[in-house]
Amino acid sequence: MNSLVISVLGDVDAGSALALLGRVSLGFSLGLLGVLLLRRPLLAWLGAQGQYSLWALPPLMALALAAAPALAAQASGAEALQLPAVVMVLQAWREPARGLWQAAVQAWLAGSLPVAAPALLLAWAVGVLGLGLWAGVQHRVYRRRLRPGPGLWWAPAGSSPALLGCWRPRLVLPQDFAQRFSAEERELVLAHERGHAARHDNALRALAWALAALQWFNPLVWLALPRLRQDQELACDAQVLARRPEAWPVYAQALLKAQGLSSAVPPLATAWQSTHPLIERIAMLKKMNRLSLASSTSSPASHLRRHGGLALALSLAVASLGVSAALSTGGQTEAQPDTAAKPESAKTYCHQMARPEIPELNIRGEFILTARFSIDASNQVKVLSLQGDERLQPAVRRAIESYQCSTGKHKKRVEAMQEFRFRFD
Repeated sequence: MNSLVISVLGDVDAGSALALLGRVSLGFSLGLLGVLLLRRPLLAWLGAQGQYSLWALPPLMALALAAAPALAAQASGAEALQLPAVVMVLQAWREPARGLWQAAVQAWLAGSLPVAAPALLLAWAVGVLGLGLWAGVQHRVYRRRLRPGPGLWWAPAGSSPALLGCWRPRLVLPQDFAQRFSAEERELVLAHERGHAARHDNALRALAWALAALQWFNPLVWLALPRLRQDQELACDAQVLARRPEAWPVYAQALLKAQGLSSAVPPLATAWQSTHPLIERIAMLKKMNRLSLASSTSSPASHLRRHGGLALALSLAVASLGVSAALSTGGQTEAQPDTAAKPESAKTYCHQMARPEIPELNIRGEFILTARFSIDASNQVKVLSLQGDERLQPAVRRAIESYQCSTGKHKKRVEAMQEFRFRFD
């Protein structure tokens, strides 16, 4: 048997990064599903403003699931520690230029996802970069069509009024704006765009686009993104009509006149004529107008409806954080030492784990073993869980039980995660 080669991938290796991306994606997807399922049924109760604030749920859920393992370790009184992965192979890679992708394909077919992690992360990064470049090109192309005016940009005739930019958004008006809309309609259109600026909707749209780019592989993102923009426009419509409820017929007429206008704007812009179906948007405006007339904007019910979406999103995210943290503990109920008096600055000094002594085995392929173990105040190691091929588990268990790690002068209990990757050619 050839000598084994050990490769240390660093404190945060590709496998750990891929696992984190997986938890974030799961939380984000659950949040998107929740919004997509709840936004319409809750519209009458939350109103357009509350429905729009419900979109805080996906990023909150993503943060909750990302933080759940660390929270579970904190709740158990232990310091969470992710050790560098140990990769053991029987021969060196012969084709470095193609070895990464060959390993990724073979690992994917064999079900060994962590071995494919570097290639998958590279593909993810390429997708993020590509979408970022595409957004930049779209912004530049749109900007070249505009001509400067007094405090605004002029767009070609037939374009939709819009608001461009994040930090200092600037109004964009078509050259035929005065001819297409009446004076009262122009006032309402401008109030709508001022509402976008006051609510920082372009910055929120940029954040949504950035999150979508980070999750480009998730089909739910591309299903949800246009609906987020629709809810954003509807919330701004409702804000304008809350101040002038009697003007909704004129507002609807302005929307009808905008039908057919070009609404092709980059991700960092909002357009008066959005992709929202026109008849549906006017019907929702009529419904929102009835709700606003039925209750005062300063009434407790109105405040509840405005902030109900955000409150619901926070509640669901906190609940998911608690459930995820509970599941991350794996039902462990063993007694833990009292750590209430221990300072938070306790540090752990752990070196790279020694390679397991693998006996001669008549096996081929790639294998991943994941271990979770604890180190108590007296540096005693206890294996809490060990998952992977049973033929390799005894050697891995012996390596873990002989591991030495100093928990520092504070003698703080540590829970560690260690991944072992084996390749037998």
